[in-house]
Amino acid sequence: LSDVHGNATALEAVRSANIAGLGLTVSIGISERRAGSTLESLIGMADVALYQAKTAGRNRTEIAQE
Repeated sequence: LSDVHGNATALEAVRSANIAGLGLTVSIGISERRAGSTLESLIGMADVALYQAKTAGRNRTEIAQE
């Protein structure tokens, strides 16, 4: 697995944990640094992935696509 998929797996475990029985929901967007990436492009890709997670039903983890 690439780093981004490993990170997604770890974040998914955190997201799905029922912390202290609070029943929290979390949507997560993840982007991966590539050659030529800037901080702004990484944040933008993660933001798009976050909104994809929310649109797909919330309480999800999505990885940004190129």
